[in-house]
Amino acid sequence: EALPNCHPSAKKARLQVICHVIDALSPSSPTFMPVLRVLLGEVILSCKDSNSRAREAALDCLITAAHTIDTPATPNGLADFLGLVLAGLAGASPHMMSATVVALGRLLFEFPQRIPDLMAELVPSVLLLLRHTAREVVKAALGFCKVSVSVLDQYTLKAHLPSIVLGLLGWSEDSRSRFRLKVRMIF
Repeated sequence: EALPNCHPSAKKARLQVICHVIDALSPSSPTFMPVLRVLLGEVILSCKDSNSRAREAALDCLITAAHTIDTPATPNGLADFLGLVLAGLAGASPHMMSATVVALGRLLFEFPQRIPDLMAELVPSVLLLLRHTAREVVKAALGFCKVSVSVLDQYTLKAHLPSIVLGLLGWSEDSRSRFRLKVRMIF
Protein backbone atom coordinates (compact mmCIF):
# COMPACT_ATOMS: atom_id res chain seq x y z
CA GLU A 1 0.00 0.00 0.00
CA ALA A 2 2.87 2.37 0.73
CA LEU A 3 4.86 1.52 -2.39
CA PRO A 4 3.27 4.16 -4.68
CA ASN A 5 3.82 6.84 -2.02
CA CYS A 6 7.42 5.83 -1.33
CA HIS A 7 10.05 8.22 -2.63
CA PRO A 8 12.21 6.55 -5.31
CA SER A 9 15.40 7.13 -3.36
CA ALA A 10 13.92 5.36 -0.31
CA LYS A 11 12.83 2.19 -2.11
CA LYS A 12 16.19 0.47 -1.75
CA ALA A 13 16.27 1.07 2.00
CA ARG A 14 12.65 -0.03 2.32
CA LEU A 15 13.38 -3.27 0.48
CA GLN A 16 16.45 -3.89 2.62
CA VAL A 17 14.28 -3.55 5.75
CA ILE A 18 11.77 -5.99 4.26
CA CYS A 19 14.63 -8.38 3.53
CA HIS A 20 15.85 -8.18 7.13
CA VAL A 21 12.31 -8.78 8.43
CA ILE A 22 11.93 -11.89 6.27
CA ASP A 23 15.38 -13.12 7.25
CA ALA A 24 14.68 -12.61 10.96
CA LEU A 25 11.48 -14.67 10.94
CA SER A 26 11.60 -18.42 11.40
CA PRO A 27 9.94 -20.42 8.60
CA SER A 28 8.44 -22.75 11.20
CA SER A 29 6.72 -19.81 12.89
CA PRO A 30 2.95 -19.62 12.29
CA THR A 31 3.30 -15.93 11.41
CA PHE A 32 5.91 -16.48 8.70
CA MET A 33 3.64 -17.24 5.74
CA PRO A 34 1.07 -14.48 6.47
CA VAL A 35 3.88 -11.91 6.80
CA LEU A 36 5.53 -13.23 3.64
CA ARG A 37 2.24 -12.98 1.71
CA VAL A 38 1.87 -9.33 2.73
CA LEU A 39 5.45 -8.37 1.83
CA LEU A 40 5.94 -10.46 -1.30
CA GLY A 41 3.74 -8.32 -3.54
CA GLU A 42 5.87 -5.25 -2.94
CA VAL A 43 9.07 -7.20 -3.48
CA ILE A 44 7.81 -8.66 -6.76
CA LEU A 45 6.62 -5.28 -8.06
CA SER A 46 10.01 -3.80 -7.24
CA CYS A 47 11.70 -6.40 -9.46
CA LYS A 48 10.65 -4.20 -12.40
CA ASP A 49 11.46 -0.86 -10.78
CA SER A 50 13.16 1.76 -12.92
CA ASN A 51 15.70 2.38 -10.15
CA SER A 52 18.45 -0.22 -10.62
CA ARG A 53 19.42 -0.19 -6.94
CA ALA A 54 15.85 -0.86 -5.86
CA ARG A 55 15.60 -3.60 -8.49
CA GLU A 56 18.78 -5.26 -7.17
CA ALA A 57 17.51 -4.99 -3.59
CA ALA A 58 14.19 -6.56 -4.60
CA LEU A 59 15.88 -9.49 -6.33
CA ASP A 60 18.20 -9.96 -3.35
CA CYS A 61 15.20 -9.89 -1.02
CA LEU A 62 13.45 -12.48 -3.17
CA ILE A 63 16.46 -14.80 -3.03
CA THR A 64 16.81 -14.25 0.73
CA ALA A 65 13.17 -15.18 1.22
CA ALA A 66 13.62 -18.32 -0.88
CA HIS A 67 16.74 -19.33 1.07
CA THR A 68 14.96 -18.61 4.35
CA ILE A 69 12.02 -20.83 3.51
CA ASP A 70 14.13 -23.57 1.87
CA THR A 71 15.25 -25.41 5.00
CA PRO A 72 15.19 -29.07 6.04
CA ALA A 73 12.49 -28.15 8.57
CA THR A 74 10.19 -27.11 5.72
CA PRO A 75 10.59 -29.74 2.97
CA ASN A 76 7.99 -28.17 0.65
CA GLY A 77 9.02 -24.63 1.50
CA LEU A 78 10.42 -23.71 -1.91
CA ALA A 79 7.37 -25.16 -3.69
CA ASP A 80 5.05 -23.16 -1.43
CA PHE A 81 7.13 -20.04 -2.04
CA LEU A 82 6.97 -20.53 -5.80
CA GLY A 83 3.21 -20.94 -5.47
CA LEU A 84 3.05 -17.55 -3.78
CA VAL A 85 5.16 -16.00 -6.51
CA LEU A 86 3.10 -17.69 -9.25
CA ALA A 87 0.00 -16.04 -7.83
CA GLY A 88 1.36 -12.78 -9.23
CA LEU A 89 0.67 -14.05 -12.75
CA ALA A 90 -3.02 -13.56 -12.02
CA GLY A 91 -2.38 -9.87 -11.44
CA ALA A 92 -4.60 -7.35 -13.15
CA SER A 93 -1.82 -5.20 -14.54
CA PRO A 94 0.78 -6.18 -17.14
CA HIS A 95 3.41 -4.65 -14.87
CA MET A 96 2.61 -7.15 -12.11
CA MET A 97 2.61 -10.05 -14.57
CA SER A 98 5.96 -9.11 -16.07
CA ALA A 99 7.47 -8.48 -12.63
CA THR A 100 6.32 -11.94 -11.57
CA VAL A 101 7.93 -13.54 -14.62
CA VAL A 102 11.17 -11.66 -13.91
CA ALA A 103 11.04 -12.93 -10.32
CA LEU A 104 10.41 -16.50 -11.51
CA GLY A 105 13.34 -16.26 -13.91
CA ARG A 106 15.62 -15.07 -11.13
CA LEU A 107 14.47 -17.91 -8.86
CA LEU A 108 15.10 -20.41 -11.66
CA PHE A 109 18.57 -18.96 -12.14
CA GLU A 110 19.30 -19.20 -8.41
CA PHE A 111 17.84 -22.69 -7.84
CA PRO A 112 18.39 -24.64 -11.08
CA GLN A 113 18.69 -27.99 -9.29
CA ARG A 114 15.60 -27.55 -7.08
CA ILE A 115 13.10 -26.05 -9.51
CA PRO A 116 13.06 -28.73 -12.26
CA ASP A 117 10.57 -30.67 -10.15
CA LEU A 118 8.22 -27.70 -10.42
CA MET A 119 8.83 -26.95 -14.09
CA ALA A 120 5.70 -28.86 -15.12
CA GLU A 121 3.63 -26.09 -13.52
CA LEU A 122 5.94 -23.22 -14.31
CA VAL A 123 6.61 -23.57 -18.05
CA PRO A 124 2.99 -23.74 -19.30
CA SER A 125 2.05 -20.74 -17.16
CA VAL A 126 4.87 -18.61 -18.51
CA LEU A 127 4.51 -19.80 -22.12
CA LEU A 128 0.88 -18.75 -22.04
CA LEU A 129 2.12 -15.22 -21.50
CA LEU A 130 3.95 -15.28 -24.85
CA ARG A 131 0.51 -14.70 -26.42
CA HIS A 132 -0.26 -11.71 -24.21
CA THR A 133 -1.00 -8.40 -25.91
CA ALA A 134 1.26 -6.34 -23.63
CA ARG A 135 4.79 -6.27 -24.98
CA GLU A 136 6.16 -5.82 -21.46
CA VAL A 137 4.77 -9.24 -20.48
CA VAL A 138 6.05 -10.90 -23.67
CA LYS A 139 9.52 -9.44 -23.10
CA ALA A 140 9.62 -10.89 -19.58
CA ALA A 141 8.39 -14.29 -20.85
CA LEU A 142 11.13 -14.32 -23.50
CA GLY A 143 13.65 -13.55 -20.76
CA PHE A 144 12.33 -16.47 -18.72
CA CYS A 145 12.69 -18.77 -21.73
CA LYS A 146 16.26 -17.59 -22.21
CA VAL A 147 17.07 -18.31 -18.56
CA SER A 148 15.45 -21.74 -18.68
CA VAL A 149 17.31 -22.73 -21.85
CA SER A 150 20.65 -21.60 -20.44
CA VAL A 151 20.31 -22.92 -16.88
CA LEU A 152 18.43 -26.21 -17.05
CA ASP A 153 20.17 -29.45 -17.86
CA GLN A 154 19.37 -31.21 -21.12
CA TYR A 155 17.16 -33.89 -19.59
CA THR A 156 14.90 -31.44 -17.82
CA LEU A 157 14.81 -29.14 -20.82
CA LYS A 158 14.03 -31.98 -23.22
CA ALA A 159 10.61 -32.52 -21.64
CA HIS A 160 9.62 -28.87 -22.16
CA LEU A 161 11.48 -28.08 -25.35
CA PRO A 162 8.59 -28.63 -27.83
CA SER A 163 6.30 -26.23 -25.98
CA ILE A 164 9.09 -23.66 -25.59
CA VAL A 165 9.96 -23.82 -29.29
CA LEU A 166 6.31 -23.48 -30.33
CA GLY A 167 5.90 -20.48 -28.05
CA LEU A 168 9.03 -18.82 -29.40
CA LEU A 169 8.24 -19.42 -33.07
CA GLY A 170 5.31 -17.04 -32.84
CA TRP A 171 7.76 -14.20 -32.21
CA SER A 172 10.52 -15.21 -34.62
CA GLU A 173 8.93 -13.26 -37.49
CA ASP A 174 7.96 -10.22 -35.45
CA SER A 175 8.00 -7.02 -37.43
CA ARG A 176 9.95 -5.27 -34.71
CA SER A 177 13.47 -6.56 -34.62
CA ARG A 178 13.77 -6.35 -30.84
CA PHE A 179 11.80 -9.54 -30.10
CA ARG A 180 13.10 -11.30 -33.20
CA LEU A 181 16.64 -10.73 -31.94
CA LYS A 182 15.73 -12.07 -28.49
CA VAL A 183 14.30 -15.22 -30.06
CA ARG A 184 17.40 -15.70 -32.18
CA MET A 185 19.59 -15.35 -29.11
CA ILE A 186 17.60 -18.11 -27.40
CA PHE A 187 17.94 -20.47 -30.37
